[in-house]
Amino acid sequence: MIKVKVDPIEKDFKVWLDQALGPKAQSKAFAAFARDTIDEATAINTKALGRTPDYEHWVDGRRGAPLESVKPNGRIIAEWDFLEDAMVWIRDQLEAHSPYKSGRYKRSHKFFVDGREADPERAIAVETSAWFVSIVPYARKLEKFKAAGVYQAVAKLAAGRFGNIARVRFSYRDVTSDEGKTERNPAIVLTPR
Repeated sequence: MIKVKVDPIEKDFKVWLDQALGPKAQSKAFAAFARDTIDEATAINTKALGRTPDYEHWVDGRRGAPLESVKPNGRIIAEWDFLEDAMVWIRDQLEAHSPYKSGRYKRSHKFFVDGREADPERAIAVETSAWFVSIVPYARKLEKFKAAGVYQAVAKLAAGRFGNIARVRFSYRDVTSDEGKTERNPAIVLTPR
């Protein structure tokens, strides 16, 4: 799983707390500020993605610790996971841009992480790369036949949308087709940044 901060919501705040407050009151004020900031960033991300993305937080280096446990001069970090959203978005776009006759091509898009087939909707640690590829034997011909190509077009859209969290590019990958032959078919490859 890759967790990143994404512009324009990347924020780094330094909070100056009223020194007249005691340490507990300072921690409470800091936690309230952090909670409001996290809620604001989550709302922006939800609007951009169309769903609420998962995030993790650390309080003074402790993962998932209560925000109120922050030291007055401590640190709270929140990071949202967007790679899974990129994978689901790409899958949905491949399906939406697939020409439809029998539905075979639309159903042929497979997702792989580091060489193993995976589900794009499940949190997956990507060590080197992840890719989508069609397993029908005519995928390469279809890519050349369609004006902008299905995989080429979606790769370009995905690079523009998710290029800050992963390198997204159009390529070819060897796959075993649904007929049992090895094919070199169009692919969209994501490499974490």
